[in-house]
Amino acid sequence: MTDICKNYYQSPIKLSSTNAINIEQCIHIHGSNGCAKFDAVSKIFIVNDYVCLKINKQLYKLMEYHFHTPGEHTVNNHKYLAEIHYVFMEVDPDCEETNTDEHHYGDLCGCAHNYPNNILVIGRMINDTDEYNELNNVQVKIPSCYYEYDGTLTTGDFSPVKWIIGKNPIHFNVTQLLAVSKSSRPLQELDGRLILYSD
Repeated sequence: MTDICKNYYQSPIKLSSTNAINIEQCIHIHGSNGCAKFDAVSKIFIVNDYVCLKINKQLYKLMEYHFHTPGEHTVNNHKYLAEIHYVFMEVDPDCEETNTDEHHYGDLCGCAHNYPNNILVIGRMINDTDEYNELNNVQVKIPSCYYEYDGTLTTGDFSPVKWIIGKNPIHFNVTQLLAVSKSSRPLQELDGRLILYSD
């Protein structure tokens, strides 16, 4: 483990509603992914469209998404066949456009400054289906019930991130995902972290 890893709580972890603290917050998504570009070396889908997420007063822009097989987190002791991670970067809407109405998120994301050290990842567990999907235009699926915790990326330099992990799975053809998926990191210790839960 590198020195940077020692400074942060690590991911993935086991998640359970039995030891989580209930929270309430507003999450809105605006924009759609028209045609992400797949990078076969890094196995990520790079998003070129403005897809913006607003959590309370914080604004994030979707940078990329990728898959892991098998899934990395466990939810209520269940391990899934795959997992998708939507990776967002916080932006500062300090341009001339100051309207923060959800219909203007795209404008804000387009002219705002990125905070590369403030990353949020939405993770969704995946159940198998026979249907094939167009993987370059996958849309962000905001979970209605989710866990939130502080951790790290599970690849690369293990940078610190805020995680939102959906409680209920979505569906992809797992066989189709195998060719584009990253491997999975083993579960990490909880290390006394607080787990938040929204239902």
